[in-house]
Amino acid sequence: MESPEGSYRYSLSVDRQVIVHGPLGETLIEIHDGEARILDSACPTKSCTHQSPIDSGNDWIACLPNQVLLTIVGSESQPTEVDDVAN
Repeated sequence: MESPEGSYRYSLSVDRQVIVHGPLGETLIEIHDGEARILDSACPTKSCTHQSPIDSGNDWIACLPNQVLLTIVGSESQPTEVDDVAN
């Protein structure tokens, strides 16, 4: 995932919730059962929270007002497994 704070990578094999900060406030990301989604965000319309969870390489969900981009890194059949990396 990317935000004004930086880029982060998490494994889809470990369930967790991650808070990412953007210019409007917090965006809550959930990784559960091999899928990732945006649970909540400080954006006004919250359209990002209505997107289906993603689980395949090159899938993405964006919260444009809060400048958060959630992506799956890796091929469609095998997402890259990296845990807790910040750039």
